[in-house]
Parts: sequence; C-alpha cells; structure tokens
Amino acid sequence: MKHSVIIFFAVFTVSCDFEPREAPRIAGMEYSRSTEDPRSTLDQLQKAVEANPKLKVIKRIDHPELDLGLIFFGNPKIGSPLMMDNQMIGIDLPQRMLAYPDGGSGSYLVYNSGGFQGTSFGLRGHQTFEKIEDALVKLNAAATGTEPERIRSMHFSDHKGVRKWDSKADFRSTYEMILEGASEQGYNVLLELDHGENARKNGIELRNTRLILIEDPELNPLLAKTDKTLFLDVWPMKFLAWEDEKGRSHVAFHRLEFHFERRKINLNSRAFLQTKRMQSYILERVKKNRIDLPKKDLPS
Repeated sequence: MKHSVIIFFAVFTVSCDFEPREAPRIAGMEYSRSTEDPRSTLDQLQKAVEANPKLKVIKRIDHPELDLGLIFFGNPKIGSPLMMDNQMIGIDLPQRMLAYPDGGSGSYLVYNSGGFQGTSFGLRGHQTFEKIEDALVKLNAAATGTEPERIRSMHFSDHKGVRKWDSKADFRSTYEMILEGASEQGYNVLLELDHGENARKNGIELRNTRLILIEDPELNPLLAKTDKTLFLDVWPMKFLAWEDEKGRSHVAFHRLEFHFERRKINLNSRAFLQTKRMQSYILERVKKNRIDLPKKDLPS
C-alpha cells in the first residue's frame, strides 16, 4: 500500500502543468509567455527587430540583478507623422517591450497595445496604430513563439496618462534644465533621443522634440518588487521637451497616478511616493524652483 501511494503521487506531480505567477492582467497591455528566461527572450526579440529592415533597435536596457530588461525600437517614418498630429506622443516613442520572469523558468514579454497608445493621445482610429499593432503582435510572436493575450477591461480617455507643463524658457534651456535636474540629484541619463532630427533625416519637418530617459538606480529594487511592469511605462522615467507652432516650449511627462492605479497599486505606497518625489524634483527644476530637500530625504 505504501508503494502505491508513492506511485500515485509521482503520476499526479508529472501531470500537473506549471502555473505561472505574476501574469500581467493590466488593461491596455498585451503579453505572451516564453519558455526562455528574460534575457534569452530579449535576445530573440532583438533578432526579430534587427531582421526587419524597417525597424531599428534604439536602446536595450538589461537589469541582470532584477532578472528583467527592455528594448526600445522603432521607425521614424512611422512615428514622426504621428508627432506631427500630436507631439506629446513622442514620450511613448519609440516602441518598447519588457521581459521579466513568469515565476518559473520562463518569462513574460509585455507591451502596450496599439489601440491603447492611440486612444491615450487622442488619435483613436488612426490607421497607423493598426500597423503598429500588427507589427507588435508579429514581433512578440517571433520572440516567444506564441500569440499575445489582450487585456481590454478599462476605458481610456485622451491624455489620461500624460500631462504637460508650460515652460517660460526657450526650448534649449528647457531641455537643459531637465538634464541639470537629473545631474544635481545624481540620476542616470539612459537615453537622449532627438525626434526632430530623426524626422528630418527621413524628409519630415518636425518641430524641436526631444526625449530623455532618467533613472535612479536606488529605486530599481523597490519598483521591481512592487510591480515589474512599471518598467514598461514609468521606469526609466521619461520627459519630453517640445516646441509648439508658436515657438513656446513644454515638457510632457507621465501622470504617475494613472499608471500606478492602472496596476491597482496604492498611491500611499513607498514605490509611488518615491517615484513621484523624483519626478516632482525634475519638473520643479524646469520651473526654476529648486527643491532644497536632499536626494536621500525620501518617504520611508
């Protein structure tokens, strides 16, 4: 009898499928599960992007200590016309995908759907986003070998996740103040991307529009522990300096409240408060109103 119990347990264990954890059930997001680890999944994604002559890898960020990473990629011929319609969309361009562990030996590869992106910037129904969605699905499938799952349980309104501040300075000074704010606090500038220059190289006249990605590495473990998908939307932190048709300068930034609530994360959480504190410093620096609190004086 003892042996029969052991045999039954062994058969039961083998027949049970692995149940992945931390599935990204977040509205507006799409994902696939890969049987490979995050780094290998990103390697496959990078190969798929590089195999497409219309796309280019802009930046790859690996966090081996957190076992996650993301790739930024795009095509100025696709993104630049969108910024002609709404410059603020430059804060979410180029496209990006995030890979992180699924709780077992595999990983999730996640991204925001084309429909979510279009609606977020008042460009609902724009045909370009259908092309973007098709490209994202194909890249995701090439990297993971599976079709993505789609989450559509939230209504999105225009610009709900993005805000802008008006700057009293000219474009160049506004842009430099963002960089100065990051330098003063010891933050890392991971990427500076000149959307305007890239557009002009492709025969498209786009007003001054530049993206900056900024990171405080000390916050990486806290954000990863809170919700790894934060690395897709709000981390590294993004700031877009841009000039409108009247020559006025602005700074676009993500509305952190929206992105944390989208993930059902409490706005009193340490992760939100510290991320908000960092963003507020940069924005106040743009307004030339220095915050005197030192970097380490953060909510505990």
